[in-house]
Amino acid sequence: MNFFLPFIWKIHFFFFFREHKPSAVKHLLFVLCWLPLSLCAQVFDAGSPQLSWSDFVEEYLEMLDDESEEANVLTLRGYAALDEIEPFLDHPLNLNTATAEDFRAFAFLSAAQIDSLLSYRRRLRAFASPGELMGVRGLDYRRRRWLSLFTFVGDTLVTSPNWRKRWFSGRHSLEMRAELPLYRRKGFRPSDREELLRKRSQFFLGPNLGTAVRYRYAAHRELHWGLSFENDVGEPFAAHGNRPFDHVGAFVTYRARDGKWNWLVGDYRLALGEGLLFGHAFFAHPLLELERSGARQSRFMPNSPSNEHHFLRGAAARKAWGAWSLTGFVSHALWDARLHGDTAVTLYTSGLHRSLDEIAHRHTLGVTTLGARGEWISGRYTLGATTYFVGFSPPVFPRERHYTFGYLRGDRAAGVALDGSYAHDGREVRGELALDRNGNLSAVAFARFHRSDRWQTVLSLRVLSPAYVAPYARIGQDGNRAQNEIGFSLALRYAGFRNSQICGFIDAFRHPRPTFRAAAPSVGMAAGLEWEHRRGAWGQLLRYRVKSKQQTIAGFAPHLEFCTTHRLRARWSYEISRWSWQASLDATAFHRQTRPQPRWGVMASFRSKVAISSIWQAALFGAAFSAPDFSARLFAYEPQLRGRGAFPAFYGRGFAGVLLLQCKPSRHWIGECRYALIYRSDRASVGSGMQRIEGHSQHDLAFQVRYVF
Repeated sequence: MNFFLPFIWKIHFFFFFREHKPSAVKHLLFVLCWLPLSLCAQVFDAGSPQLSWSDFVEEYLEMLDDESEEANVLTLRGYAALDEIEPFLDHPLNLNTATAEDFRAFAFLSAAQIDSLLSYRRRLRAFASPGELMGVRGLDYRRRRWLSLFTFVGDTLVTSPNWRKRWFSGRHSLEMRAELPLYRRKGFRPSDREELLRKRSQFFLGPNLGTAVRYRYAAHRELHWGLSFENDVGEPFAAHGNRPFDHVGAFVTYRARDGKWNWLVGDYRLALGEGLLFGHAFFAHPLLELERSGARQSRFMPNSPSNEHHFLRGAAARKAWGAWSLTGFVSHALWDARLHGDTAVTLYTSGLHRSLDEIAHRHTLGVTTLGARGEWISGRYTLGATTYFVGFSPPVFPRERHYTFGYLRGDRAAGVALDGSYAHDGREVRGELALDRNGNLSAVAFARFHRSDRWQTVLSLRVLSPAYVAPYARIGQDGNRAQNEIGFSLALRYAGFRNSQICGFIDAFRHPRPTFRAAAPSVGMAAGLEWEHRRGAWGQLLRYRVKSKQQTIAGFAPHLEFCTTHRLRARWSYEISRWSWQASLDATAFHRQTRPQPRWGVMASFRSKVAISSIWQAALFGAAFSAPDFSARLFAYEPQLRGRGAFPAFYGRGFAGVLLLQCKPSRHWIGECRYALIYRSDRASVGSGMQRIEGHSQHDLAFQVRYVF
């Protein structure tokens, strides 16, 4: 069977595209499908796969994939969580001495799973081997596999080295990246100074090149600092206020070994309570609630270099006394905004500063933030209280629209929140109640039940006032702001089948006041069902999701109609020690009440990763898609350089391919090269305005070099 597999795939792809694509397309897809299978013959090994950091990143980001328009934002926030986990590669956690706070650094562990780990260790006094993780209730195969990469089983009594050895025996890493689009967008066309000044938003000032430099130092999770520089494609280098990069970030953080004292100076993010004042690292999806960490202590973490908006810049510190702790933070950051007179009327979140118009909006709004949090943690219980104040200079007054009723207005925002949780023996209850400076109340509550290895249930409720204002809030809401929503969700997982599990969710919500896409109060729902099977090296996934919500009928406001999107995915995978392969079929249907015929989208794709040798590793991606309407767009995970978005949207009719090569000549050096191609046969140009690209195809080339010492 293994002998005939490459030939089967060659014949299948050849005849599938024979009638639908030009000969050049056929040949490209033929090569993309043949190459990984041919390489497989060279590296075939029936042993069990060994998890690497790149494997973990791919699996973790795919878990976050919610096939939505926010997929890339979700990915970047997922990378922020990865930044916290990566130091454990060089300084793994001792399973026999780790505390609950140590385990909370792993975003993929729930509070119930952490409680089960500690309970198991208390009963047996210590882990004798990593294999004993199989005996921890509620810890599935994926979590055990991931923990094996970042933990070890050591003595319960370990002599701590002196501070000099701890602080100066860490790991330095220097990372440099260059992105070179092999095409030119309309904004790069030549212009003279007069035309440039007259059409301030229509010309890019920088080169058709993106660059980034990132430096990090980590010492035993105790001392950590970093420095990052980044220029996006089109942003000027050493000109127009850049010295020489557009975005510069830095931080220094210290955490005492006993966990009683830690502080951070520089760029950072906050995760407090359940997110009604300060949100968490990634969006909360109903199914992700089955995966994520539950109740959290007050946490501040370095800002991800990919995030150029809504981070804090200043200092934060936390001091613990027994079960009590106190956290304080202060920040002064500059946000992008459009000014009208002495007020800010529009806030920008893209972080792009390529044209004179975009540069004019750069760092025009001063945001001063300060606050404090008190917390009590005792065994199963957690209680916390948070308060904060934000001042804006100049004041913010967005233009009056039907959807701006609850938007921030004025020169300040403030709030206070109370939160609590209880977790024990597979049961978990947590919630938060918040009040803003105008007296608007919002609340969120969760209940998790994990009484056996088979069943897991998560219930959630959110009640967000239409006028509730909290600039840093982020919970699992439908809209992009934590306001104007009442919602309920239920997520279930059943793992009682042999080698299989099934999970599903339903989320129903209502917006009491108009939103951006609905000129009147509206309702909506989302639901999904997913079956996953794994036996040995083989894996299968079948997923169906639907989302329906009311939107304004074009030209007939405020009348609404239901817009419904159906998504179906079937995926097959095979994995051995040095080679993995994955094939997927995706289908999308978008339907409006006022349009009798749905808009369809279909895509066939594959991914493969192969260890060619101890030095070289290759990852391949190929897809053929047909989605004439953007509303029926499809999403798929693409191999990416570290820290970049990995879930592009595919629409139109054509194909895409990615080749990612990694070279690791020594333990100090890692080099990566990525080539990406997307071809659309149904249109002669892509995009609009400055982003317009003439031609059927896009070619992208990127390089990244990392030196670790």
